[in-house]
Amino acid sequence: GGLALEESLVTGRIATFKVATDFSANLTVGGGSGRIDKLFIGGSLTPLPEVNTSGRIVADSLGSISIPGSTTGFLITSGSMGNLKIGGSIAGGGIAITESAGNIAVGGGIGAGLLGGSLLVQGSAKSLKVEGSVDSSITVSGTLKTLRIGGDIGGGMDSFGQIAIGGSNSSAVILGNIGGASPFGGELRIFGSAGNILVHGSLVGSDGSGSGSIDISGSAKKLTVIGDVVGSTGTNSGQITVSGTTGTLVVGGSVIGGDGSGSGLVVLEESVKSLTIRGSVIGGSGSRAGSVSVNAPAGVVLIGGGVIGGSENSAGSISIDGAVNALTIRGSIIGGTDSSTGEVDTDGLVKKALIGGSVIGGPKGS
Repeated sequence: GGLALEESLVTGRIATFKVATDFSANLTVGGGSGRIDKLFIGGSLTPLPEVNTSGRIVADSLGSISIPGSTTGFLITSGSMGNLKIGGSIAGGGIAITESAGNIAVGGGIGAGLLGGSLLVQGSAKSLKVEGSVDSSITVSGTLKTLRIGGDIGGGMDSFGQIAIGGSNSSAVILGNIGGASPFGGELRIFGSAGNILVHGSLVGSDGSGSGSIDISGSAKKLTVIGDVVGSTGTNSGQITVSGTTGTLVVGGSVIGGDGSGSGLVVLEESVKSLTIRGSVIGGSGSRAGSVSVNAPAGVVLIGGGVIGGSENSAGSISIDGAVNALTIRGSIIGGTDSSTGEVDTDGLVKKALIGGSVIGGPKGS
């Protein structure tokens, strides 16, 4: 049956710890070498309704863990953890790993908005797979080889959905959107280099600063957003930033500015080999809203639609600080109502350029 004792303290090693149904007690395995080699909870890890501090397992280190149900309690280790498999969701409480982790698989989502539920790995992890959405925080301070999210990141109204990877990431697949209705979340941050990143949905900003964004501090091999990059009222909402070099960047839809400054914005600080926006670059009502900025030379730049100016400075524009091998804009370039809107500006030689539509100035000569 389930286990709902007040407190259990064990010093040393437990080879196998197995509970048939739910676990609502407090278990500490310590003494400096306290370890559970194999942990199985047949139901859920959950606190008692009247005791919020129950439903807690603490150990110096943990081996393989299997919980077919959900977790609303706490799973904490001051050392490393092996493979972790949770059949349901991390809907409350949290999981904290001080050192490295193996493969982590969650059958549901992570977080319940204001109710919490988080995952913290202070070292590195081999892989993280979440079948549902992320509505709370995930932090991996070291490297994370593969990441797969089956739903949205920060899509709900009360969502705090944020993922931060302190090291490098080889592969990341997000099947839903990043961002949505919540002003608090919708962010993917990689502080190292990134391999292949694929977002099947869109980046959707809200009224929160940085909402609906991807920020890569290192280089990026390939970054694809199948949908749109959409800014909103929040500053820098709906934004892609790569501080290192970029191999290939593809936006399957359009880059659309909002009311916030820097909303609906693509910023590449170093060179890019191939940049494709299959839709249009559409300016908003905030400064630089709905724009693409490359602060270095570019290889091939393709805009499948047009460049349409907005109503504030540089809203609806493309700026490349260097030479361009090939620049193609299949639609029209249309100026907006303020300066530098509906503008394509390059600070270097453009070897080949093609504009498929018209070039139409705005009232301020943009």
